[in-house]
Amino acid sequence: MKKIIMTIGLLISLAAFSNAQGIRVTYLEQIRASDNVKELSPEMRAAVEAQLKQQNRTMCLYSFQGESVYSPIQINSATQPQQGSLNIQTMRMGGGATIYKNQNDKQIISQEYILDKLFLITEGLNAPIWNMSAEEKTIGSLKCKKATNAGGDIAWYCPDIPVNEGPGTYFGLPGLIIKLETQARTIVVQDIDLKYDALKDIKKPDSGKKITREDFNNTRTKKMQEMGINSGGPGVKVIKM
Repeated sequence: MKKIIMTIGLLISLAAFSNAQGIRVTYLEQIRASDNVKELSPEMRAAVEAQLKQQNRTMCLYSFQGESVYSPIQINSATQPQQGSLNIQTMRMGGGATIYKNQNDKQIISQEYILDKLFLITEGLNAPIWNMSAEEKTIGSLKCKKATNAGGDIAWYCPDIPVNEGPGTYFGLPGLIIKLETQARTIVVQDIDLKYDALKDIKKPDSGKKITREDFNNTRTKKMQEMGINSGGPGVKVIKM
């Protein structure tokens, strides 16, 4: 953590910030366990937590003048289900998606997996509605302010970095989102490059089976039901055998 703080502090100390080229932000996505994990024995809960750590993802955001791509740097491979009375399944059910946003054209394109099958989803982009708070805290060396959306997601953004962006589908705040807390995961900045030539890395995804968001969600739910897995968001699902 000390290295992260020093890296961010060094970048923010640049005399003049310019978004003429763009910005690159590295995030760590930490996946949370579903609610039924709380009911497990300490031994089983420890096994689930170990699986969760293996599913942490490093993601990268490239942003330039209202256009951005959020994509995985690497995704740890799933481990095999463990033997015994508990089957721990780690599945790609939409997690680790590549997300392209264009705030100017109000378009969002997502590449998402259901198991090993890739889908391509194109939607209209609507600006999120945030409830701004006066609460503040320092994350690393960055002074951040709090905002909450209607779904209860909490975003900590940095007004000193005036980039209207964040991880995944999250944006619309007067500063870069440094930390995001949702029911399914916690996402926090690891590194920031304020003078990165981001335009070369911003490309619209074009591979995968084209599908609507509604059909994708229905397909994912059906597949999870077929495999006897609770639909509690991405991450580790626990099935008692």
